[in-house]
Amino acid sequence: MHYHNRYKAHTDSLKQEAKLKNEIQGKISISENKESKIKDYSWVINGLNRLFRSRRVLSYSYPFAFYMFGDEIFKDEMTPEERELKQNLFEDQQQQLEFNVERLSGFLEKDFQLFTDDEVMDTMKHVINLSNVVDRLCKQMYQCIENDLLYPLRTPHNIAPYKSKGIDRASELNISWDPGEQSSQSTKHSQDEHRNKQDLLMGIFPFAVQHQIFRVNELMNCMVRVLLTSERG
Repeated sequence: MHYHNRYKAHTDSLKQEAKLKNEIQGKISISENKESKIKDYSWVINGLNRLFRSRRVLSYSYPFAFYMFGDEIFKDEMTPEERELKQNLFEDQQQQLEFNVERLSGFLEKDFQLFTDDEVMDTMKHVINLSNVVDRLCKQMYQCIENDLLYPLRTPHNIAPYKSKGIDRASELNISWDPGEQSSQSTKHSQDEHRNKQDLLMGIFPFAVQHQIFRVNELMNCMVRVLLTSERG
């Protein structure tokens, strides 16, 4: 239940943060028309795109943990001691990423259009720094999954690589971890997209190991659009 609650909390945050884009565009327009030495606000958009990407990675880490440390798929491949050690390691990664994602979100929500130049510069430094931090933490989480969690297992595995370039259309994400909440969008895919689903799933749920993909097929069905959006991003 803990993993589901955290997953839902972050996907809800992602949907709310998707609304930030229009708000931020308005704040940028006001700022650019002010008498100010600061004219470049690309750091705000870059920070927002990084927030979308890292929030998405963070939200998917909870379903991964549910299956990785649960009593089904890998129960015979780890001793209880190994499981506890790996779980503590992974949850530490999650907590670090979550802390910095929330900090980045907080700075991006500030009304910087009302700030003095010095205050804008201070906010810009924080956004740029936190964008780099969450990108690094996402990469570290992928490395932890690949090298510390999956590599020692006997079962062959493969995960999609982490890409720093993320999506910029978080409003298009329609994701669910509840088979009863299947999106109507999943019924609109072409036959070609369905034929390619097995290949697409590795990118949709980048933490999923290949041999278990269709054991969690209900979770994946509503995520097909996420990969298509991400690959065009």
